[in-house]
Amino acid sequence: MKISIDAFQGQRPRLTAHKLGAYEAQLASNARVDKADLRGWRAPLLVTSLTGTSYQSAFKYFTGSYEYWVTSANDMDWFRSPIAQDYYERVYVSDGSTLKVFANDIISTPFDQTTDYYLWGVPAPTVTPTVGGSGALERYYFYTFVNAYGEEGPGSPIGGGATVAARPTISTIQAIPANRRIVGINLYRTNSTTAGQGQYQFVLYASYFDATEAYAVGDYVLYSATPATDTFALYKCTTIHPAGAWNASHFTAGDDVTDADLGDVCASVDYSPPPSGLTGVVMLPNGIAIGFVGNEVYFSEPWLPHAWPEEYAQSIEEEIIGIGIFGNNAVLVTDGFPYLITGSAPEQMSLVKYGDFFPCLSKRSIVTGMGGVMFATREGLAHATLEGCSIITTDFVTPGDWEKYYPATMHADFYDGKYFAFYLYGSESGGIIIDFKNNLWTELPFYAQAGYVETKTGDYFLVMDDDSTESPKPQCIKQWNADPYNFLYYRWRSRKYLFSSNLNLSAARITIDKEFYNAIVGLLDENEYILNQNEALFASSIAQINGDQDAFTGQAGDTILVTIDGSEYDNIDISACANIADVAEAINTATGNGEASVDDDGYLQIRGVYGVSIADGSSTAQTVIAELFSVEAERTDTAVPLGGSINESSLCEYSVLDDKILTVEDISISGSITFRLYADGVLKFSRTVSDDSIFRLPAGYKYRDCEIQIEGYIPVRKVEVATSALELMNG
Repeated sequence: MKISIDAFQGQRPRLTAHKLGAYEAQLASNARVDKADLRGWRAPLLVTSLTGTSYQSAFKYFTGSYEYWVTSANDMDWFRSPIAQDYYERVYVSDGSTLKVFANDIISTPFDQTTDYYLWGVPAPTVTPTVGGSGALERYYFYTFVNAYGEEGPGSPIGGGATVAARPTISTIQAIPANRRIVGINLYRTNSTTAGQGQYQFVLYASYFDATEAYAVGDYVLYSATPATDTFALYKCTTIHPAGAWNASHFTAGDDVTDADLGDVCASVDYSPPPSGLTGVVMLPNGIAIGFVGNEVYFSEPWLPHAWPEEYAQSIEEEIIGIGIFGNNAVLVTDGFPYLITGSAPEQMSLVKYGDFFPCLSKRSIVTGMGGVMFATREGLAHATLEGCSIITTDFVTPGDWEKYYPATMHADFYDGKYFAFYLYGSESGGIIIDFKNNLWTELPFYAQAGYVETKTGDYFLVMDDDSTESPKPQCIKQWNADPYNFLYYRWRSRKYLFSSNLNLSAARITIDKEFYNAIVGLLDENEYILNQNEALFASSIAQINGDQDAFTGQAGDTILVTIDGSEYDNIDISACANIADVAEAINTATGNGEASVDDDGYLQIRGVYGVSIADGSSTAQTVIAELFSVEAERTDTAVPLGGSINESSLCEYSVLDDKILTVEDISISGSITFRLYADGVLKFSRTVSDDSIFRLPAGYKYRDCEIQIEGYIPVRKVEVATSALELMNG
């Protein structure tokens, strides 16, 4: 009797252990079996550490050559700007609490996702314009807000009447709404005699007055002496107004545009901002954005993600859970029947209910893949396409098996033809990988809080526990299957072999992939070399920080805070300092050492071993640091300590991202494989082997069934078990 396993496959939970296929597994944990041998996935590679312990979403915001991680404890939905080559590289985000837009012209240094955004959409003004009377013209006016990106919103209430002057004053214009990036208004008026029948045509654009801007003749501006109130009035620049405080002599109040010079009819009258609470936002290839609130689905104007006309909204009887897109279509996933959304224009979108009752159990389980939209439902993983909606996991699991993976808690990503899903219920957690290209099901013994597939590079990232021993575990972002040195420890357990009579298997052999192991040994040697190179670089480097001013005169109350190698020296008095050398001396007196000096350019220099920073002292209202580091590009906000250390500012002449600085993960891999034999459901034997030599199994008992478990890091090509060593050798 001989058992030979020379190919390895994944799990099929719907079958009992003895009914599995010859190469299928009861357990395939961390196991990569798409090559038919048995190996572990490469370990996730640390990308960046996070400060929190609870996340549901993460993605990268790209701007120019920079990239920033955006994370949230809420479930975020987002899409990039549909505008071709958007200069501002905007990303539109719904995070369950705020509808926001990231743009590259409002990024702080460093990037702060909690403040570096503006509110999504352009609201309608709520203040009616006051139009000057004492005339004989019947005119009616409204105005719209315009933001810094040229996006225009709906109109204000209508002002005017039958006694409008030929050049009427326009006043009581609303103040700038907060956090909307509003910079001006478009003014519209009728070109006929009857309100409500005439069309409102473009009159002029007027920007809110800014003392840092110069204005040319013909520019229209809005000015208020009390800008926090809705008291702005319209003015036309009649002589050049240089940048500076408001000077009324350069402006004339009112609208002097003739009827013949009026422009187009207002197109944005129904361009409402996205409704409050909009979630599930996605972008179709035709430029139409989709989102939902409750049981209503909303559509934007094509290529205008700021504009969501209410007339396009449609409601259904079910509560909407989420939206997925495939091709030019979308799938509306609900707590009942799913719907297919098709159409080429927002006013023509068609909602067709699928015939199968597939309630979505988890919004975060929705992904696009395999020519449709997948989502977790009661029976398994549903797949909605143009042809219909069906369960595509019936070959792997029954509804009862599926429940063991807690689908109501699942969040998922589709990557490399595989559905990655993670679940967490109480103390039960883990993940599954459903490989549809190779028809394989495997498990992951760890939980990731969120995932992100980067379309720019094709890489897959996970938010997961870091390697610390803290509790709760801090989170970090790691790239899936990316560590060049380390591998995940896999466990693979065979089907249950049933024998016609009691027997004893007495010999076994494992064929290990020797070439793979030798390559890892080579990488170990290379790793030692890299570590040595880094050690030399770090040993020759000194953390330091340099000022950029060669003169300083102290003022009453001037103090500074200096931190050198973890030692903090607060409120160092430099009020009596007459130059940079005096500042250096004051620092050295306070620290008792000679870390501070004046460099060859006459600038303040402070050195440490691994870290140094300087900030304003805690007891002063002065901005001393701004005088020592006055070039904005050379310093951060004066409220933030300027740092010179490996993780902050500089590492001598080597920058943190310089190619000369090499980093690697600690190597944790073994060339050995652990073999376990279970007989009649009991572990009878365990052995660790590192070559393909035959080894003995214990004698003295017989059994009717057995299972074989293989564990390790490196690939296994074949496992053989037989009743005798001779049978192993001869087949």
